[in-house]
Amino acid sequence: MQRLINGSETVDSHTVDRFCKLFQLSHDTFAPGYGLSECVCVATLSSRDYRSAAISLEAYRRGRFQPDPNGEKTIVSLGRPAADMQVVAVRTDGSPCREGEIGEICLRGANVCAGYWRNPEESRAFETVIPGLDGQFYRTGDMGTLWEDQLYLTGRIKEMIIIGGKNIFPSDIILQLCGEGVALSPAGMTVFSVHHGGKERSVLCAECRPDADFPHLAAPTVCGIAAYLSDLLNGRTGERTTDLWGECVLAEDIAPKADYTCPPETCRHVFVTGPSGR
Repeated sequence: MQRLINGSETVDSHTVDRFCKLFQLSHDTFAPGYGLSECVCVATLSSRDYRSAAISLEAYRRGRFQPDPNGEKTIVSLGRPAADMQVVAVRTDGSPCREGEIGEICLRGANVCAGYWRNPEESRAFETVIPGLDGQFYRTGDMGTLWEDQLYLTGRIKEMIIIGGKNIFPSDIILQLCGEGVALSPAGMTVFSVHHGGKERSVLCAECRPDADFPHLAAPTVCGIAAYLSDLLNGRTGERTTDLWGECVLAEDIAPKADYTCPPETCRHVFVTGPSGR
C-alpha cells in the first residue's frame, strides 16, 4: 500500500491511528485532503507528511488554534493548498484571519467554478472580495485555520453552536462519543441549539441501533441515557464544558437522513414540536 487519500468526512486522528496499527502502515501512507465539488474536489492535499496537532481545547472554543503538547483535542492537517490555489480564512467581517485564528475558509483558483447554474443568489458566494487580496473568492461555509501553511478544519458555520461564548461543533461531540464506544450510530447523531429559559442550550439528538446496549445503566431509559452521555462528554475535564440539555433518543429511522446523516433542522423540529421522550 503506497497512498491512501482521505477526504469527504472529518479525518479523525484516532481512526487513522487504529487503521495504521491494524494494517501495520506508516502514518505517512495517509494523504488527508480537502475539496468540494465547486473546486473539482481538490483544494488542499498532504504529500507524505502526515501531520496532526494537539491543541488547547479552551483556546479552540474561543476561536483560536493554539498548539499544546498536552492539549485535549487533536486535529489532523489536510495538507497544503494545491497548485495555483489560494486558501484563506476570513473573519465574520470579511477581513483575513491571522495565522491560527479560526474563520471561514475561502478559495480562489483556476479550478474553482464561476457559480451555480441558474442560481444567481447562491452564486454570490463566488464573488467574495477579501481586503488586501486580488480577485474574487468562494466562501465555502467551512470553518478552519491555516497553521504553518497547513489547513486544519473545525466544522461548518451553519452547524456551529455558541454556548456561553464558546464555539461548539457537532462533529467534535459525535467523534468523542464514538471514541467512547457508546451504542449509538455515528450517522444517527446530530447536535443543535434551542432557545430556552432566556439562553441558548445545546441538544444532542441520537438514534439507537437496534442492538443498542448500555451496560453501565441498570435501566436504559431515555433520561438515563441522556445523563450517561452528558457525563461522558464532560468527564474528561472535570467540568461541564459541554452543557447538553434535553437530549432525546429517537426510535430507529424516525428522522430521515441525507448523505447518511441526521439533518439538524429535521431533528430540531421533532424535538421542539413532537414527542421525543424528554
